[in-house]
Amino acid sequence: MRARLEAIALTLPLSLFAAALITTVSPANAKDAPSGVSSQAAAAPEVTTATYGDWMVVCVGSAPAQRCEGLHSLKNPQGQAAAVLAVGHPGKGQPLRLSLRVPVSVTLAPGATLVISGSDPINLPFGICIPQGCFADGPLATPAAVARLRDLPISTQVTAQWQDAAGTKIELPVSFKGLSAVFDRLHELEG
Repeated sequence: MRARLEAIALTLPLSLFAAALITTVSPANAKDAPSGVSSQAAAAPEVTTATYGDWMVVCVGSAPAQRCEGLHSLKNPQGQAAAVLAVGHPGKGQPLRLSLRVPVSVTLAPGATLVISGSDPINLPFGICIPQGCFADGPLATPAAVARLRDLPISTQVTAQWQDAAGTKIELPVSFKGLSAVFDRLHELEG
């Protein structure tokens, strides 16, 4: 598995690598400890993961060029990884972004939506599709936008929604268990 991870890491930017990584190293396969850290690759680039509830932080590289993202694997009703929700800084000093990777068979025009019970939805327009998936994302540019997600009770119902190529609505549940700790860790790593 290490050779596969190294090959993926060398050919993809972090968001694509992280999406590929989460399908091979998911929180369900990791220890349940809130800060279990493990090294995934000994050769460049260095890859580390830490699990926080249903989320994980994946870092590629080493300081000062290290890039990190928080990731959550969205499961279909059969329990298989079907999409990945990510949060991270696209570059040093840039605001956090929320990104959703879905399969390539998607209707682009309506974009994706993060539906949060009792709150306004977060719209994520699709920006790019490549063989590994289509990416919908948007900024979390203000402290209020980050606080909105950070402060959601774990019991809040959240779903990621989009339409497949046939126009069928896809809805997958999103867990926010551990997301607050992910925000804290990303802030530490950015500082």
